[in-house]
Amino acid sequence: AIWAPARGRARAVLCSRPRPALRLRVMAEPPPSDNLYIWRLPPNFDNEKLEALFNAYGTVLQVRAMPGTKSSGALVRFSSVAEATWIKDNLSGNIPEGIDTPIEVRFADNPQTRAQRQGQREAPKAMGKGMGTGMASGMATGMGTGMATRMGIGMGMGMGMENGAAMKGSGGFAVRPSPYGSTANGAKKGGKADAVTAELLVKGLWASGAVPGGPGYETTVAEVYVSGLPSDTNDFNLYQIFAPFGAIGPKGVKAMCNPDGSCRGFGFVNYLDALSADAAIATLHGTQMPDGTMLKVSLKTAKKGGAAGFSMPE
Repeated sequence: AIWAPARGRARAVLCSRPRPALRLRVMAEPPPSDNLYIWRLPPNFDNEKLEALFNAYGTVLQVRAMPGTKSSGALVRFSSVAEATWIKDNLSGNIPEGIDTPIEVRFADNPQTRAQRQGQREAPKAMGKGMGTGMASGMATGMGTGMATRMGIGMGMGMGMENGAAMKGSGGFAVRPSPYGSTANGAKKGGKADAVTAELLVKGLWASGAVPGGPGYETTVAEVYVSGLPSDTNDFNLYQIFAPFGAIGPKGVKAMCNPDGSCRGFGFVNYLDALSADAAIATLHGTQMPDGTMLKVSLKTAKKGGAAGFSMPE
């Protein structure tokens, strides 16, 4: 359809294409003024083309083109608010004479609406950031609380009740008496217990009789004697060598050392099972090292007359 404007103005082609969908958030609407913001102009639309285009529809006082490679924008000031209002109402969404594509027109922002528009653009970003921070904080708090609760329950079940009383867990399993009563192993009577350390944990479990090889735990310990060790051997080295053959008691390895810390060449390993000791002896006895030294591994025995001694396999 062809629209012929009144007052001798140039014609504009009415565009039947659908208008852009309304945004979910309502942007600030600038009040009527003589200054218009126009966008969706052809690419690389400069001031000269801009003035020529809109002089056909009114008295242009000032133009400012914002050329773009895909489309252009512009600010155009007319001689009056009434003139600018007429152009906005009649050209927005239509094709002005002189170009081939429809344009969009609204009143230009003033300082107040510009600030409001900017705030509306920033709000979703701030909301997203706040939600992200809040969710992260909430998850961290929730996870921390959950872990603390589970750890508290787990430690409570594991440690049991004071004075050696047995305790039943939620699943009905009996828990061993705790070696950490309110008056034992560093706990303060009538106050908070000292911080639990790994050393305290090991000592407590050892003393409670809950660990195989500990005091009061009924088991047959097979004691192994090993000699021919290098001078820098320590307890951990012995553990690394002998642990693959079977379970060793909590204090089941000992490299005998001189006052200066060097190994005297021999040590002891206490297995919880005689079969493990036999396997270690069968595998390691007679191992030759690069310097020609040989490991000697055997069961520890008692000498006649009660004195400690060792029988060495041939």
